[in-house]
Amino acid sequence: MEVLVLSFSLALVLLSISLTIFSFKRRSGGAKNLPPGSMGWPIMGETLEFLFGKPEKFVFDRMKKYSPKIFKTNILGEKTVVICGPEGHKFLFSNEQKLFTAFRPHSMQSLFRSYKATAAPVKILILMDSFNAKTEQFEISDSKKPGELLDWDDLQKMKYSWNVVYEVMRLTPPLQGTFREALEDFTYAGYTIPKGWKLYWTVSTTNKNPEYFEDPEKFDPSRYEEGSGPAANVFVPFGGGPRMCPGKEYARLAILTFIHNVVKRFEWEVLFPNEKIMGDMMPTPEKGLPVRLRCH
Repeated sequence: MEVLVLSFSLALVLLSISLTIFSFKRRSGGAKNLPPGSMGWPIMGETLEFLFGKPEKFVFDRMKKYSPKIFKTNILGEKTVVICGPEGHKFLFSNEQKLFTAFRPHSMQSLFRSYKATAAPVKILILMDSFNAKTEQFEISDSKKPGELLDWDDLQKMKYSWNVVYEVMRLTPPLQGTFREALEDFTYAGYTIPKGWKLYWTVSTTNKNPEYFEDPEKFDPSRYEEGSGPAANVFVPFGGGPRMCPGKEYARLAILTFIHNVVKRFEWEVLFPNEKIMGDMMPTPEKGLPVRLRCH
């Protein structure tokens, strides 16, 4: 009996020592000058708050608490740093395949993928319902001969329409961010990011940041007018550097052509004006955004 009690006591001591060492390592990060932040709960880290909360809130809370330039966290089972702001965007875009490479989180991502519905209106509907751009599109249509198709010059005239698209993408990004993996130890903002750690790049650090966009929750396509647009690396809906979306110009062509034909041919009615968004990381209209079209 005494042997059993002694063995149990020894096991508790060893467990206590192990937990102490584990805790110390988590805080010290192997004595490297790691960015400020929290690794959250064991194993889970801060995954639940990252996936099931608002992306902007997750980022802004930590930028305010730790640093507006960089912070560390643990999401999807990965030790991760978030590099923030326009300077962070530029650093990531200019060091692709030098200091880090693309990375997709492992199978934990599918376990914790968010399908939480929000009560906010579907902001992308603004693209269909707010058309001061109608005037722009009708002017282009009136300048064409019957049956004549759009050409490149016509697309260049759709400045306000493209500003509307930009503002929709700022308010409701089609993708919140992507991951990279550090190829070697490197330093940013005075902190060390170890080899193998993950970097999370996200538009959330700038898109709704009042430092870069006045009244950021307001829908205002005039933000992008020539001479008054955001500074370099502030608004990057298509990414940048070697990994800039290769379909950017095709997307512009397809979206503006679609807008022109819808405006020219139809009146429309959104069937569910207050439709919910499913998921925060990759927003999707809950009912598929049904629209009733009526010919002019």
